[in-house]
Amino acid sequence: MGAFSPFYYFAGMALLFALAATPVLRLADDPAAGAARVSTLDGLRGFLALAVVFHHAAIYRRFIADGHWVAPPSSFYVLLGQVGVSMFFMVTGFLFWTKCIRARGLPPWRSLYIGRVFRIGPLYGVAVAAMLAIVFARTGPALREPGPALMRHILDWSLLGYRFGPDVNRYRQTYTILAGVTWTLHFEWLFYASLILTARLARSPRMDLVLPLLGLVIGVTLTFAGLGGVHSPAPDPVILALFSAGMLAASLQQAELIPPLGDGAASVLVVGLLAVLFTTASTAYAGTPIVLMAVIFTLVSNGCSLFGLFHSRPAQRLGAISYGVYLLQGLPLTLLFASPWVRVQALASGFAHWQVSWLAAALLVLMATLAHAAIERPGIALGRRLATWAEPASRPRSQGQAMPQPPG
Repeated sequence: MGAFSPFYYFAGMALLFALAATPVLRLADDPAAGAARVSTLDGLRGFLALAVVFHHAAIYRRFIADGHWVAPPSSFYVLLGQVGVSMFFMVTGFLFWTKCIRARGLPPWRSLYIGRVFRIGPLYGVAVAAMLAIVFARTGPALREPGPALMRHILDWSLLGYRFGPDVNRYRQTYTILAGVTWTLHFEWLFYASLILTARLARSPRMDLVLPLLGLVIGVTLTFAGLGGVHSPAPDPVILALFSAGMLAASLQQAELIPPLGDGAASVLVVGLLAVLFTTASTAYAGTPIVLMAVIFTLVSNGCSLFGLFHSRPAQRLGAISYGVYLLQGLPLTLLFASPWVRVQALASGFAHWQVSWLAAALLVLMATLAHAAIERPGIALGRRLATWAEPASRPRSQGQAMPQPPG
């Protein structure tokens, strides 16, 4: 069996799913979760975050050997990471476009942005603080770059992911300590900012559908043509297409334009489309894979549970802690593979490498569970209190109707 066999992913997921089913992860249960949430998306999130984890575990196979942070020599493990990230963008597009449609283009902006800062910020701050602690533990107390440059680099890392942080104190490839995952937050913030303009179009039953459809078509067309700048691991047109795909799924759902399918039929279709994607594509950042992922996501956001898997308690728990799993994944990988003995053992065989990676993933799930209870939930609650205080006591409602409560 090769070092990059898909077996290691499925075996690792089985172990993590079993861990999530135990009382150890009871802290991830959220009794206050509202009925308006999309349960299938909550269950999907955990699988997306862990797909990115296994992608980076595969990258570590070469990284510990020669220090090169490059894509693994396996289309399966490349696709795991790219599909995971792509569908996270779709989740964001879906949830926030749903808010805009239900609020008739006028969501409570201050509440939205305060909520985002306190949803993303607290755990991000902890992750960056841990990264900086590792940097200075490895570089020692001496400054390796001028003080103003050091402060500027730390400030870049402090902007909640809006800027991709540079090396700190000349520690080479600082970003690898967090597995480079913070690049996606830059595009999340750009998307949130864009809603100020695009949400106005959600006031029209036609334009709320036309805009995301146009964005998807433009993004996919530019991707097919190989056009557009590359400011991140994914080309800009791809990012546009992914957010638009999530928004389009929201518009189709709100307009009740998605053909009704039973959960069994939809699950079979999703499995079939995933099989086509993983057996025919070498990258998810291309036109045809984007279309396949858009169809898969639309089915899941409309209630496809993958034969009940996304509704299960382990999936819901992993979904609840998915932000921590995504953001903190580099820390256990960094710390475990820091041991020379572990590196030697991991390089001896593919199975040994994945044993270490499974241990890192299990530690990550436990870390993310504690972080969810101790950092994320209090941060979200504080953000809600501040948002309630910041919003005017009364807001105009179209035709005197109360604003519906959006999911998530």
